[in-house]
Amino acid sequence: MSRLTALIIVLPALLLTGCSLSGTVVDRSEFAVQVGKMQLAGDPALKVYHGGALHLIPLESIKTLEIDGEESMNYGGEFFMSASITLKDGTRKVASGRNSDKRSFVSVNNTITGKSSNGVYSISVDNIIRLEVD
Repeated sequence: MSRLTALIIVLPALLLTGCSLSGTVVDRSEFAVQVGKMQLAGDPALKVYHGGALHLIPLESIKTLEIDGEESMNYGGEFFMSASITLKDGTRKVASGRNSDKRSFVSVNNTITGKSSNGVYSISVDNIIRLEVD
């Protein structure tokens, strides 16, 4: 089979299935679940308030997300909780300091869905304390 023929056969299958994210979700009771086909059910990206601006960060760009919830804020009619985020490129947005412009807050008005070993998985972002994306 030629490379072109293989590409013609494989490419449509990849487009139909899309990129599949997997990772570990740790909930507020510290129960960890391996989740495949992970995606955001609401907005296509996590909303992160950092440095006085709203950033939209796709789930596939995140390496780790830790929501400590020590502080919270409302912005644009949404509820945000303090969080530390490490992106796959090494950039960090940290929940530290007393000045809210230097802290990071993540919108909890979203849900992560996917598949676990027990079937369909769904968790509201406000119930997550740690997320690791493979």
